[in-house]
Amino acid sequence: MRRTDRMPLAHDAHEDHGTLLAVIRHGPDRRAIAAATGPDVRVIFCDDIADIPRQVVVRQPAAVLMELPDGTDEARLAAIVDLHRRLPSLPLCLYVAYTAADVRIAAHLACRGVVSGVVVRRVDPLAVAIREFLHRVTTSHDELEVLRVLAAYIPPTLGRFFVACANASGGPASIEDIARTAGLSLRTIEWHLQLHGLPTPQRVFGWCRVLRVARRLARSEASVKQVAAEFGYPSAIALARHLKRQTGLTPKAVRGVAGYRRVAQRAIEAFRGNRRMGDGSSASSDTD
Repeated sequence: MRRTDRMPLAHDAHEDHGTLLAVIRHGPDRRAIAAATGPDVRVIFCDDIADIPRQVVVRQPAAVLMELPDGTDEARLAAIVDLHRRLPSLPLCLYVAYTAADVRIAAHLACRGVVSGVVVRRVDPLAVAIREFLHRVTTSHDELEVLRVLAAYIPPTLGRFFVACANASGGPASIEDIARTAGLSLRTIEWHLQLHGLPTPQRVFGWCRVLRVARRLARSEASVKQVAAEFGYPSAIALARHLKRQTGLTPKAVRGVAGYRRVAQRAIEAFRGNRRMGDGSSASSDTD
């Protein structure tokens, strides 16, 4: 994976609609989708639903648009449900034909919360439908914003671990449970992080937590006490201490767009600086 020192931050991404990963196979549909999305939407096409987890780490899409092929079978539906289970924060929009069977399947998946939107081919105005979907999901999925900030430092072997950290970052969680969710042993995670000169697993999760908290503080007028309760901290003081320990900033300093960008930039600097120290030499001091 090519690495850069400066990744687009969350509010940079809100200047446009970000990246749309489109799991669309047929040329005419691909051309129609590419034509319907303007220059502020980057469309990346892929053929296989199994490739989506890797693409999430590499491309950091705002959402996925997935066709429902003719004759969709139970295996395909199970794959869609499994994708949602593995990446619950990834907004998924179905691209379906105007048939009773497809509409029924789409409605079933939407009612179960598996998909966040549905576009009916040659019925819905494609440009309007896609833009409305992207506008809605890019303002509501904080987990993906965490992955965007840290994307340049995610080793290909640890994509599942970083996704699991981002998904769990809305509240307290043990690093052992996060490792199990990612399907990796904690020892394997520690080894790969050390190999790439990255912080310890606890520190990685700590940054995910702080980025979520900072984004909440930056985007709302909620009190520190309210945000602490929302994210599972025992008190406002506990939240402030964690924020200070991780970033050197106070809750007041992270309010607003500029405040969130400061936190995100410090996360990038921490990952970059830890890597330069080599072989996790700061690992023994990385505590949450």
